[in-house]
This record gives sequence, C-alpha cells and structure tokens, in this order.
Amino acid sequence: MGKMRARQRMRRKPREEDLEEEQVLDEATKLAQPPAAAASPADKALELQKTAGNRAVGAALDRFASPFLPSNAPAVAGWPKRPEARFDDDLVVPIESAQDPKAANPGNVGSGSSEREEPNGPGELIITTAGGDFVVELHKAVIQSKHFDKVVIVLPSGGGGIQIILYDVYISSGQISGHSHAWSLSYSKREFSHAPPP
Repeated sequence: MGKMRARQRMRRKPREEDLEEEQVLDEATKLAQPPAAAASPADKALELQKTAGNRAVGAALDRFASPFLPSNAPAVAGWPKRPEARFDDDLVVPIESAQDPKAANPGNVGSGSSEREEPNGPGELIITTAGGDFVVELHKAVIQSKHFDKVVIVLPSGGGGIQIILYDVYISSGQISGHSHAWSLSYSKREFSHAPPP
C-alpha cells in the first residue's frame, strides 16, 4: 500500500510540474505578442451588434448625422479636434452631435406625400451640447427669436471632415435633458463642404 501511494505521488509530481511549465510558456507567449491595437469605432459597433443586435446598432448610428472622431483624436490640418457650431463667427459652441430629424425617422419619408423635398432647402437640424457659458447666449437667442445669417456645423473626421453651412437660422427651441442641451436650428438653406473651416 505504501508503494502504491509513493507511485501516485510520483505520478502527480510531474503533472504539477508540467502544468507550471505550461503556465509559464503561456505567459511568455502572451508577453511576446504585440499589444492589441485600441478598438476602432467599427470594432465597437461590431461588439455592440454582437451584444445588443442590429436594431440597437442602427438606432445608435441614426443618432449621428455624420461620423466624427472621438475627443482624444489628433487635429487634422485646418480642422478642430472636436465638433463645433459657429454662430455668425461670433459664438463658437462645442457640440456633442448633430442630427437631421427627418433622416433619423425614415418612417416620415413618403408618408402620404408624393413631393420630394429639396435636400438643401429649408429644414431643421438638432445639435446637442453639454453645459457651458454659451448656454445663456443660446437661451437669449431662443427668447429673442434672434436670426443668424450663417451657422456652420463643423464635424471633423478621419481624413478631414464636413461642414454643414446653414443660412438664415433661428433657434426654434432649446431643451435640457440631464447634462445635455438639445437645440433645434431652423434654416432656410443649407450647403455642405469638405474644405476645412477658415
């Protein structure tokens, strides 16, 4: 009986040593591999799709009119680091997002109307901002029905960006939701440009 236990101990010892060697080899292999690159926005969208599904990803993508870089992205020649709205070049407001409400609600397209709306004609754009000193100025503009000759929405992107230029603009409403503020900009005409802002 004593010999049997001794054999079992002998058998166990190499197994434990083998396991320790395998663990050391696994750790060495992990250290030898290059560090994983930071997840790109596309990787994050695919991860969201795996966990939440297509509908959630579609809803998240619909909230943004154009893709733009995260706030820690480097500035591209002539483009700001973060999205912003420029009101008559007098007031520059950092924004979180810009959204065309008609584009976000595809059910509105063709609902009982055979006329196709002019894409650069009159419309509305909703921008979302955080709090800041500019909030008072924007609220004054809502109360006073102030018109702006031009509002430029600047959305930097990987290789440059896009400017949405709105003409004859007034802020039709402003809403507060938690720490975010949503501003509805009504305009008579809009243009798009891929040139960097002046």
